[in-house]
Amino acid sequence: MPKTVSGHKAITSWGSPLLRAMRVPGTKISLRTRRSANPLFLHLAARLNDEVKPLSKRNTWSYNYRPIRMGRAVSDHAGYAIDCWSDDIGAHRWPSKMPATKARKISKILESYKTPD
Repeated sequence: MPKTVSGHKAITSWGSPLLRAMRVPGTKISLRTRRSANPLFLHLAARLNDEVKPLSKRNTWSYNYRPIRMGRAVSDHAGYAIDCWSDDIGAHRWPSKMPATKARKISKILESYKTPD
């Protein structure tokens, strides 16, 4: 099984039993991630939706087995990543479209998921 850029075992098929799609609480958006990680991603997405900016079906997505944009490794979207606001405040561009206030809110939310290890 190929590995993602972060070293996880890549999930290569949409139909894999290792994946699970579930709806983000309070939205009509579903995320498909590794089954064991899905509750964490759903909780994170719900918080981002409530505390930063409402999520949109148009630019919130998850599973996609593909190479990374610049290189040969497999993307973490092969079961281990989500994108929020991918064509808006979350877009990869310079200068960023993300207001500093939203960046601080997102950082604070992400910090709350850190563990000692």
